[in-house]
Amino acid sequence: MEIIKLKQKFNCCKLVNYNEIDLNNNYIFIAKTQDENSIFCPEELTPKNVIKKESGFICLQIVGTLDFSLIGIIYNIAKIFAELKIPVCVNSTFDTDYFFIKDNDSIKAIKYLKENNYNIKE
Repeated sequence: MEIIKLKQKFNCCKLVNYNEIDLNNNYIFIAKTQDENSIFCPEELTPKNVIKKESGFICLQIVGTLDFSLIGIIYNIAKIFAELKIPVCVNSTFDTDYFFIKDNDSIKAIKYLKENNYNIKE
């Protein structure tokens, strides 16, 4: 399986609302619940109406379109991170999955993914 390490650094933010979000930008991951408005976004696109922010994430994207019948894609990668004691946040789109980990864990994570037969493009 091929994984791309995106070039951007990301922030995870809890927001007042989404008024400052430009959905024409790439890599905006939105989650809305009854309790919060959250996004993962490239650092340079962080809105001003942030309530809380966690910085310093990198993003690993699975290449290609994943069929909904596939089982264990997220589990197998998350298991590798768990073995390394690396926290991970996963976002899924219709086509693929994105894994957010802290930048200071990325060298160890990528090395271990490669050792487990993942092809990583940086």
